[in-house]
This record gives sequence, C-alpha cells and structure tokens, in this order.
Amino acid sequence: MPGCKVTSSGLFTTITFRLSDFVRSKASRRSTAREDIVDEEKHMAASIYPSGNLAIIIFADNTEGVCIVLDDNGSSCPIRAFFQSSGIATCYHSNGRTWLHMDMWGGRTLNQDLSKRTRWKWTDYAKKPTPFKPLQMSLNKNIGVRVRARDSIVVTFLASGQQARFRVGSIIKPSEPAPSADTEDLMLQVCQLNARMALERLRWCLALNSRRRKFPPGLISQGRRLLRLSSDMYIEEKDKAYIQHCLRDCQ
Repeated sequence: MPGCKVTSSGLFTTITFRLSDFVRSKASRRSTAREDIVDEEKHMAASIYPSGNLAIIIFADNTEGVCIVLDDNGSSCPIRAFFQSSGIATCYHSNGRTWLHMDMWGGRTLNQDLSKRTRWKWTDYAKKPTPFKPLQMSLNKNIGVRVRARDSIVVTFLASGQQARFRVGSIIKPSEPAPSADTEDLMLQVCQLNARMALERLRWCLALNSRRRKFPPGLISQGRRLLRLSSDMYIEEKDKAYIQHCLRDCQ
C-alpha cells in the first residue's frame, strides 16, 4: 500500500507508516497476502480476524487518511478505535463510551462511567517526551493500542500465532493554541460521527451489488445537530470549515 514499509523477523511483521505521510503518497502497489486486501483505486487496506470479520481498515484520499479498528462481534462489528492523519484519534470501551481521545494538542482517558482519569498536553518529542508512562490498552483479545508520544502510537494485531504492528502516530503539530473545552467536546463528537460515516461509505464499497447509498437517518440527524451547534458557537473559521467538510453529507 502507498507509503508503507513492511519488515519481518521470524513470526513478527511490522507495518510502518504515518497516516500524514500516507495521504501525500502518490505511489501504489498491490498486496496479495491472505490477511491483507488492497484496492489501488480506492486506496484501502484491511486486516481480518480469524472469524472473517474486518479488524483494521485503512483508507485515504488526497487530503486525509483514516485507520479504523472494528470489534470482532458477530455481524455488527462496532468501531473500537480510529486514527486520523490530522492527529485526532479516539478509542472506545466495549460499552461504546469514549476510553481515549487525542488531538494535535494533547489527550485524555476516561473510565466507562465517563469520569476523567488522566489528561495531558503533547510536548516537543525531540526536546522532551510527553510526561506520562506509555499508555497500554487492550481493545479485545486480538487488538491492543500503545501510546508513547504524538508520533509514536502503535496498533497491534495478534491472530493465529502471528502479529502485525501498525504505527499510526501523526507528525502534524498545532500552529495555534489549544481550543476551549466546549470546542474540544464539539470537535470530538464531529470526529466520532465522521468515523461512523466513513465506515458506512466503506460498506458501500464492499457491498458491490448494493445500490443503497444513503446514510442512516440517525447519523444525518446527529450531523445536523452538530452543524447547528457549530453555527451558534464562536469557533475559529478553520475549525468551522473542517466541521462543514466532515458533515457535508448532512447539510
């Protein structure tokens, strides 16, 4: 896949790329491995659970790259995590509530009851690492996430005695001060909805014989609610433009 480097040592395979670099890459190549499916035209790649369910999906266009982690849960397969080339990422508890949220300014973790556990701001990794111990999370028995710094985030996929490690950290750094708490919560909801809509688009691509190209009404109504909130709040024009771009199908 574009911008990707694969190295192997014994039973372990490391798949190295940065989403922010992956978006800018114009090269393409096809992988025919059993557990990796690549579509050159759509710039997509996927890893699969032993059950046959999709586990990790990576896709990009010329402006943005997204890595989505799905749970191995029958036919529903809810989203357990997503990572964007902009540096925004969210992981979820098994009950669907936010576990970890990160952006280009910092991050926070929450308990299942949404009580705050930790909060931090990124520092310049070249001068001083972010002041916390590496964060380890087990999303399910096959997939784990390790966070060490803004550009050092690893998703590990273990199945059938083999392991793949996806480095999904972003090198993008903020050029402006961190947003207010209200704006941060709004952007979090927008990014979560954007990931769900991206998954719907992917399902359209995988369902080759399906002519259905409409989002569920619940997603549309949620998107319109967030658009109304963004119009009522005082936020930066670039943030408002980003929200409108993410929710363009809800207008």
